[in-house]
Amino acid sequence: YVREYAELQARLPELEAERDRLSAAIEAAASDHERLVELTEALDATQRDLDAAETRWLELADVVGE
Repeated sequence: YVREYAELQARLPELEAERDRLSAAIEAAASDHERLVELTEALDATQRDLDAAETRWLELADVVGE
């Protein structure tokens, strides 16, 4: 559990940065419908991954005592 916890702790900022990058790209692509759809789908997938990682990280925090 400790190893998975540490891996998630390192991954969370990466997912947050990707989410922020995609959000900025969506704003910049407002006039390009195809690109906007692509970016929105990528943002949705990233947010799902981030939500799952945060949930698991919180579960593991209880187990490892953090």
